[in-house]
Amino acid sequence: MGLTRIAGLHPAEYEHPFDKAALDALEKTRGLELVVRKFHEYGIERVLRIRYTGSNLKVTRGSVPELWSAMQECCEVLDLREQPDLYVQPGDQLQGASVGVGKPLVVVTTACVEALEPAELRFMLGREVGHIKSQHALYHDLGAVVPILAQLLGSATMGVGTLLGMGLEAALLKWMRMSDYTADRAGLLACQDVPAALRALAKVAGLPSRFYEGFDASEFVAQARDFEAFDGMYDRLVKFATLFWDEKPSWAVVRAHEFLKWVDTGGYRDVLARNTRLLGPQFPPPLPLPVPLPGQQTAFAAGVSFCPQCGNRIHAADTFCWRCGTRLVPDGTMPGAAPMPGS
Repeated sequence: MGLTRIAGLHPAEYEHPFDKAALDALEKTRGLELVVRKFHEYGIERVLRIRYTGSNLKVTRGSVPELWSAMQECCEVLDLREQPDLYVQPGDQLQGASVGVGKPLVVVTTACVEALEPAELRFMLGREVGHIKSQHALYHDLGAVVPILAQLLGSATMGVGTLLGMGLEAALLKWMRMSDYTADRAGLLACQDVPAALRALAKVAGLPSRFYEGFDASEFVAQARDFEAFDGMYDRLVKFATLFWDEKPSWAVVRAHEFLKWVDTGGYRDVLARNTRLLGPQFPPPLPLPVPLPGQQTAFAAGVSFCPQCGNRIHAADTFCWRCGTRLVPDGTMPGAAPMPGS
């Protein structure tokens, strides 16, 4: 049976509520604006892009057609209009990443390609497409370099930057873990195979390759469902992991627990059936992004502001766009931009 293309899919249809709550808390964290501004000033996104594109194999239709087609299929199913470049990174961990805001790219390890069956691989690729649709890239990129930025700022501010970085890193890691819940839902929508998605999570959790064949996921499902008793401890566990563990845990069992709750309560079926498109303002359709000429501002409804460079929602008091880093003046426009009609 072929995959169902989810036309008009909006990120709000599959985003986990914990993701939104953690993001709200992150954006209120002291020091975030300073760190994001320095992230853009130092050109770190460009550095990350060079790191991946200069070291890893780019997947094309001609070089690795099967893998390229899997990415194309995920983008079509999840209604991502522009297919990101895909790279394969050497590594024995089952990992993927999406990098970059303006022109994002996706990276998966060789272990993903070698260890995952086609539907499982679509789950892994779909997770990264989901991150891109939800515009998670900036904060994910930031999470990779916050310790370095904190040290740079700390050396310039007598240690204040380092103190800010500790709290910010904790808030970032918590949000990143919550964003994984959203990404897992996108991965399921991409592969449309619940057992395959669970097998992929079991492999991420540590299933040895010698036991892949004939693996019965029912015990892993039982383990995930048993995690209900630990829900109240999760925030403390995440904070502990942030501060004291060098290697960040995958939380694959916790993710499977949340993933199964979404399936059990009918959320997954509702998205596939497009019932979520009928829920009114809770799930608004994506707004068209403006493509302004240099020095111009596209007019929108009163009270709604968007970055004139990338179309991201902005607040009147913002001094830069959180998504692309464009510097703004207090009224939410670019320096030198023409005033909006009626202003």
